[in-house]
Amino acid sequence: MAGEHGRERSRSPSARRAFWQAQLEAIYTRRNPAKLSTIPELLKKFDGQEAVLYTKVCHKYDLNPTKFHTERDARLNGNGV
Repeated sequence: MAGEHGRERSRSPSARRAFWQAQLEAIYTRRNPAKLSTIPELLKKFDGQEAVLYTKVCHKYDLNPTKFHTERDARLNGNGV
């Protein structure tokens, strides 16, 4: 994932936000659907620190933050939420 975070910095702000939003949606859809509506607010609060937010959410739901959890990324990682 370290390489992913490096590539993440080179993305446009809207692409970066969409990437992290997809990751959070994947987790919340499976682990806590009631939180889906909070994602835009969380991304705004953690603007520029999306990886920190992602790590916190992963730890809360006992997930590995070094792996991504959208269906596509989970298949690439050999891991799912």
